[in-house]
Amino acid sequence: MDTYHVYILYSKKLQQYYVGQTEDIEQRLIRHNSGHGKHTKKGVPWILVWLYNWNDQLKSGGHGVVSKNYILLTQYFSKSMALAPGRNF
Repeated sequence: MDTYHVYILYSKKLQQYYVGQTEDIEQRLIRHNSGHGKHTKKGVPWILVWLYNWNDQLKSGGHGVVSKNYILLTQYFSKSMALAPGRNF
């Protein structure tokens, strides 16, 4: 069974968050911090501040993995918002 990850990164430099999804969180974080990502290269270094894992049962037929925004709304925002200053989603 495949595992997927929805994650939130924080850039102290930009005081902003970035939300992403991946199958390999370690490699994805390395890629973000190496400046390869179009949307994240200006915020290096990025810190992983939240991670949610799920299995392939949440795939929707033909439309890929359930939206990372849906996961965030149902799992994260029902909990505390105490991440870091700014909260610029």
